[in-house]
Amino acid sequence: MRNIVGGAAAALIGSLILGGIFIGADILRRTYPLILETDFTLPLVLTWLLLGSVSGLFSNSPWNTVRTAVWIGTCLGLLSVISILSVTPEFWTSPDRNLALLLIFISAIVTSLLTIPTAIAIILVKRRLFRDQEKPPPEKIESVCSACGAVFKSVPILCSECGALMENEQRPQTK
Repeated sequence: MRNIVGGAAAALIGSLILGGIFIGADILRRTYPLILETDFTLPLVLTWLLLGSVSGLFSNSPWNTVRTAVWIGTCLGLLSVISILSVTPEFWTSPDRNLALLLIFISAIVTSLLTIPTAIAIILVKRRLFRDQEKPPPEKIESVCSACGAVFKSVPILCSECGALMENEQRPQTK
């Protein structure tokens, strides 16, 4: 769920930024040609770096970052299709619609992979900042049945010897 939320948030922020910098509804579809134009290269690169920062806040590991990047691409592809349909509704009935949709989603997902380097840097910074807040693993896990005295190397709910309900402070109490 975290990947979907991170992807949607980054896609929405990126779309707002790209829409604010560039005028035009189909800007997300034209990312590759625009990045080769020197006037738009710096704003696009900065936008993707910002999206990587946003996705890094939602990710916990490098693999998680890749999944978030794919969700960013999927959300950008959906936003791109919505913007194309709002400008040209006849797109949906065009004969080359399926190929165009495929190219839109492929280019959005491939382009969204540009967020990974920044997101991984954010993850490494987060790990350093929160390293001291992590709880150390317990030295040993052992519980004793209060009814019969059986010793377990786990935290069971019921005693396997006498069937009594185990009372343990490690397990959260439910009411």
